[in-house]
Formats: sequence, C-alpha cells, structure tokens
Amino acid sequence: MAEADARSILALRYMLDFRCIGSNCEDSCCQSGWEIYIDPAHLVKLRRALPLTPSDDPHALPTFDHVARMVPKKDRSERVAAQLLLDEKGRCPLLGPQLLCRLHQAKGEDTLPDTCAMYPRHLNQVGQRLELSGALSCPEVARRALLPSDATDLVPAPGALQGRGQRQFSAPPGPQALRGDDPQAPYRHLDVVRGTMVRLLSLSGFSLPSRLFFTCFLAHKSSALQSAPEAPIDPNAFLQQAELLSDPEVLAELDRRLHEGLVMAPLPLPLLLSVLHRQRQVPGGGAFARLVVEMAQSYRDPRSFPSTPDEPREVASPDEAARLDHAYRLRRQPIDALFRARIDHYLFNYARHFWMKDWYTHSPSLFLHTQSFLLRVALLRFVILGHPHALAAAQKGADAGQADLDALAVRAFYSLSRSIEHSAGFRAAILEYVAKSAPSMEGAIALLSV
Repeated sequence: MAEADARSILALRYMLDFRCIGSNCEDSCCQSGWEIYIDPAHLVKLRRALPLTPSDDPHALPTFDHVARMVPKKDRSERVAAQLLLDEKGRCPLLGPQLLCRLHQAKGEDTLPDTCAMYPRHLNQVGQRLELSGALSCPEVARRALLPSDATDLVPAPGALQGRGQRQFSAPPGPQALRGDDPQAPYRHLDVVRGTMVRLLSLSGFSLPSRLFFTCFLAHKSSALQSAPEAPIDPNAFLQQAELLSDPEVLAELDRRLHEGLVMAPLPLPLLLSVLHRQRQVPGGGAFARLVVEMAQSYRDPRSFPSTPDEPREVASPDEAARLDHAYRLRRQPIDALFRARIDHYLFNYARHFWMKDWYTHSPSLFLHTQSFLLRVALLRFVILGHPHALAAAQKGADAGQADLDALAVRAFYSLSRSIEHSAGFRAAILEYVAKSAPSMEGAIALLSV
C-alpha cells in the first residue's frame, strides 16, 4: 500500500507535544555512535549546502568529504545513499560546540536527512491508518512516555505530527481477510491481539506481575494459531482463546499460580548475566553498560557481582550466583517496599508502549514476543532495583526520593532501548536467549521474580 493511502493518524499521547530539547538533552542522539544513513534526495541537498573547500573559520560548515561517505552501489536503496562520518567518540561532524546541529542552524530543517528529521518519531501504517509512537532511546521520549499517568493512551492526532511521513513498517494483512467494504478488515488481527493484551494489562484488582503473567498465558495458549514464524494470527481464533481470560475464576487461579511460583522461583541470574554480557558488546550501548557497572561496583562485597569493568564475564560460579542473589534481594527489599507502585507505573506505560509500537509479527511467535518483553522488564528491574541511586532515593523517603528514582528510571529505560532499537543483532539475541533459557510458563515466572 502506498504511503499516500493513509487517511487517519493515531498517536500515543506522549507524542502530541513532543519537542526535541536540543542542547538540554542529557545524552544527545547526535553523539550516540549510531550509523546514520542519508537518503538520495537529501544527499543532493547536503552536497549543495556544504562548502566545496575547507575553511579556517571555526563556525563554517565542513566539506562533504568530511561529513559523509557514499555507500557501495549494491547497498543503496530509496532510503540509503550515503552515511554520516562520525568521529572517534561517535559524534556527528555537524554537531556544534553547543550540542546543536550546525547544518540545521545554517540551512534549515529541510536539508537534514530523513533519519535526522524523523527521529525519534516512529510511524507505522496499518491499512489506511497511521500510528505514531516514539523511540524510547531518546531520553525526552522516555521521560514523557514513562512518567505521566496517561502518557500511553492512544488518541487521534493531527496529520502534521507525521513529519515527512516515512513509515518504519506497514502491517501485513491477516489470514482469511474478511470480504466487504472495510479496508481495515485485513489488518484486524493486529488490533485484536494488541487490544486484548492491553486490556489484560489494564485489569484492576491484580498486581502488574499478574497482569503480565496473563499476557504470557494467553500467548502460550495461542501458540498453535500461527501457521509459520512471524505469520499473522487468525483474529477470530485468538478471541476464542482470549475468552477464557474473561472468567474471574480463571484469572484468580492464574494469579494464585503465579504467586505460589514466585515464592520458590530462583532469580534467573544466568540468563540476566548472559544478556548483560552480550549488551556490553553492542555498538552505542555504552550508556546502559555504565549503569550496570555502577550497580556492580556498589555492592559492599565486590565478589557479589561476577562482571567488573575490566573483566566482564558471562557466567557466574555457583558461589558468585548465590552471593549476588542474596545481595540483590537485600537491596531490592527496601526499594520495592517504598517504590513498588512507582516502578510498576513505569513498567505499565512501557508495556502499553511495547504492544502498540513493537508488533508481534516481527517475532518468531506471539509467545516469544511476550517472553522477550518480560526479559526486558527483568533486566530493567534488576538494574534499577540494584542501583545505588535507587537505594539512596529510598533512604530519602517516598516523596523526597521519587524525583531521583524517576531520573534513574529514565536513564535505565532510554539506555537499554538504545541497544534494543538500534541493534538488530541484540534484538535477535534477546529472542534467542528467551527461546533457550525461558521457553515456558515457568520461565515467565522466573523472569517475573526479579
């Protein structure tokens, strides 16, 4: 479907008034080390905007040869023609000393490559509907998405918010598409699956771990509905499975099963340490790695954590695992007791953001998609609740410490998202780790025990 066919736009509420905060950003995307590609149309504009010869004027724009390189012809596409040249610290050559884009300042937004102009907007197309969300790898998006109570409501949005309108993904039509005049009918599967998961996440009377467990249970029950990896699910068959979770007795039994399992579940430390070890190798993933190092170094017994800044190791010995398990649980207890509701608030918004932005058709199965999200939640809880800043926030008290906890949470969510959103290899690794180490409902309980 052509991009021009879209007739309406919905947005997660936090994107309605999003604005880049430029030089006030605590971790600018312009010095993140990401690979930034230039589309053919803006490659022409960039060549025209940049000087032909270098200048001694420190405020002058650099020449094209100092800004970009052409990609090989075999790798070019309608969106990729060249790539920005970053310095040894991962900084864009067009970034000025005040952390503002010199090209934008001198020549206007129209000269920016599509990637720079659109980020952190994430635009998907579902039939004739556009859906706007944001990349949590942007600290300001993370702040707006996680902290307000209504941040992840799905609301109508003006067409101007789509910017240049480049779609990241277009939804695949589902099986057995309904006949008739409704152009959205082939995409009903996406709305049904996402809507049902968001409904389960919003159930009152149950803790957030229980609601996350309900989504995993439904995904597990529906695993046979996908005819092939990444295939759309028949929405009518899925709704039949979901009907089971409309029964209060079924929900109560699942809630009981989870909380009985949590009492005995060991922390999935081998899985968490393996993923953290892999994350340290992700280009541009230094922000989250630094957060993990700060956590590791803060434990009173340095032997409690098997990874150090100089010698990261993937596997902990049984003694190391036991010490880390004990140290983490001791630290988690006072923080969770004081801030459990606030942390669940972040994660609830994160979950709704995930189901709207990250489609299940991008994963081998709905169950692995759901479990991979639980692994992200476990990583975030492990790092936030194990971090010394969270302990210091708890020592200040609920009211005085919440701002510090919010700042830590924003840092944790955006920095982990930088590895997930900007590294297809790390996203694939998360799915592989889940498939290998947490492929069952027992694995879900273990992840929810963190």
